[in-house]
Amino acid sequence: MDLMLLLMQGPLYKALYDYDAQDDDEVSFVENDTISNVQAVDDGWVIGVVQSTGQKGMIPSNYIEEM
Repeated sequence: MDLMLLLMQGPLYKALYDYDAQDDDEVSFVENDTISNVQAVDDGWVIGVVQSTGQKGMIPSNYIEEM
């Protein structure tokens, strides 16, 4: 299967703000980055893949919105 298809499953989200990872399980991204494979983890956090870097990790849910 094509790598891009694996990275882009489910609805896409857009980063509303820049975010610098605070812990090893988080990912950094910049405003307007596209996030895919978003899955809710707990209150205020999701796991997703940052398309520009291919990194997967925790993302604060109030920093992204569905496209």
